[in-house]
Amino acid sequence: MDKVKLEYKIPKNKTIEYNDTVIEVKPVLSLAEQSFLINKYVEDYFFSDEKIIKYPEYDFFGAECNLINYVYQTCTNIDIEDFENDLYVDVKLWKDVISKIINFEDFRKKLDVIILDIKEEKALEKSVGEILNKASSELIRIINKFGDIKPDDISKAKDAGLELLKEFEKSSMNNVVSPISTNSKKKKKKE
Repeated sequence: MDKVKLEYKIPKNKTIEYNDTVIEVKPVLSLAEQSFLINKYVEDYFFSDEKIIKYPEYDFFGAECNLINYVYQTCTNIDIEDFENDLYVDVKLWKDVISKIINFEDFRKKLDVIILDIKEEKALEKSVGEILNKASSELIRIINKFGDIKPDDISKAKDAGLELLKEFEKSSMNNVVSPISTNSKKKKKKE
């Protein structure tokens, strides 16, 4: 099979009309722009110091508003300098803009997968971290009392250790099944 050389041609800008204003929209998010938007969204979603809504752990609302802002800046000729905040929640304008970006839906799927992966990592770290934190606190308490230890204290420490092991067994960390262990169990059943 003969190889052919491909040359990327930048598609022409599309236009939309909003309140008698013609807006140009760049129809493709480049790889660099997608990387930039994903990094900014992750930063705004998980690590923002200036949350728009203060109480949830993650700032979904702020990340979404900033995503709209960044897309308008990178893909349109909209002047953001005097942009009214209410335009960030104008669903019609947003849908009109992203409908002209042919790879926006694919980009959004990638972004959503990345956010879900990070959330799962954080949840796993939390559950294992809590168990290890309890275990280390209990161990430090026992070591500090080591000089005054009595047989009854050893029994209490044993019970506390068993309780921590039970908690660990219930944690999501222990419920993760490796494909290797699953396959070896299947093989043993066949034999």
